[in-house]
Amino acid sequence: MSIDIDKNFKDAQYLLDQVALPLQLVGVWPDKRTIGSDIRFILFIVYYSTHLFMEYCDLIAVWGDLQAMVTNLIETNLESMIIVRLLSLRFRKIFIPIITSIKQNVVDKNYTDPKEREIYVKYSTLAANYHKNSMRLCSIAALSWYIMPLQRYIWAWINNSPMVLVTPYRIRTGFNISSLNRIIFIYIYQMPMIYPPLCYVATFGFVIVAVTNICGRLAILSYKITNLPAVNKESVLAAALKDHVRKHINIIQMSESIDEAFHLIFLFELISTTALLGLLSYSTMVNWDDAEPMALVTFTTSSFTIIALIYVNCVMGEYLDSECSNLLAAYYECKWYEMPERFDEP
Repeated sequence: MSIDIDKNFKDAQYLLDQVALPLQLVGVWPDKRTIGSDIRFILFIVYYSTHLFMEYCDLIAVWGDLQAMVTNLIETNLESMIIVRLLSLRFRKIFIPIITSIKQNVVDKNYTDPKEREIYVKYSTLAANYHKNSMRLCSIAALSWYIMPLQRYIWAWINNSPMVLVTPYRIRTGFNISSLNRIIFIYIYQMPMIYPPLCYVATFGFVIVAVTNICGRLAILSYKITNLPAVNKESVLAAALKDHVRKHINIIQMSESIDEAFHLIFLFELISTTALLGLLSYSTMVNWDDAEPMALVTFTTSSFTIIALIYVNCVMGEYLDSECSNLLAAYYECKWYEMPERFDEP
């Protein structure tokens, strides 16, 4: 059992690096920036911003066409949320101390008690499982969205229907792309657009790692305050309480940093995802009536991905609230009356 806990704790130490990997590949991760990461970020953001601009141009051009507007708004809504998150993570300095705090906390010397490691591993495993499954779901949704026009093209060919290949994402290029060769060129040009949604989900993984880190530390504080040294020696008890207070202050500071970093982003995403789910639900019902199985799978998978991202914010909030309540209960149950008299003074 101890060997398994130690192995899982080692995995927990590298969890943040695993979550950061998709963001490092495009130079978005703010920690340990290099010239190479800066170049990758510039190339990525120029490509992505240009593509998003062309999508907004298409939105203006198709204004009044309900179906075209719905499809465009699904894409521009999601991609606007993505660019806001990625730019915030890249340029806001407040994320650096959050990352540093997580890395400095998850070291062997801070978790010498096997029970403390077990508590932390429980939350770390939760974060790892969510990140792994959400990345898989997002990969399926992003890939199926990209190949959806090709699926429709093949489906029409199988049913001897008129075959028209369209681009995966609605954009306005400024030149005629009605020929098949140009459509294929745009199709290839838009292939990198599969990747940004994965980066977006990775930022959720970062938030989950940060929040589960706080939850684990709160749970350990509850465990420690419940098991304070049963001694009358003031120096031993004073050292234990001093360490406890210091760790509690660090948790509060990290919580405030996360709140400052994300509260406006969460507000923007709450509004955007509400609209996005409505648009995806509408598209799902339309494709259900039109009997387009490929599009139906794509829209359904995308809806589940968005719901999973919303759900995890609610779950993390519940875990935080639960651990705060547990810590409060531990303080309440603390046998302060058995401590030396000096600790009874106000």
